[in-house]
Amino acid sequence: MTVSNIPQCCGQSMFLVTGDRPYWSCPLCGNRREREGTAISPGGNGCEHPVEPESGGNQAENPDDQSRVSDPVTDYEPRCWKCGRMLGKYISRPWSIRCRRCKANNQAQ
Repeated sequence: MTVSNIPQCCGQSMFLVTGDRPYWSCPLCGNRREREGTAISPGGNGCEHPVEPESGGNQAENPDDQSRVSDPVTDYEPRCWKCGRMLGKYISRPWSIRCRRCKANNQAQ
């Protein structure tokens, strides 16, 4: 089964969170959109975050350092597209994770 017309946010493809009221979620900023494409979170149809180029950048930051300030653009907890279970924090991209609850394959780039 192929999903077409996946919405974009922050320059990334959004992922689908299923449940009573399925919605699309941005992996970077957490912006939500209903499956039909209308926004259900503050901020309208997009978000206020700038799209940063994925060119190497400063990779010296240690994600295990508890003293750093939380950044909503880089700190996110991806959820399973099928059941909505949290998959873990500080996952480097690209990643591919099998959900422990429903065994669905989850991946992002």
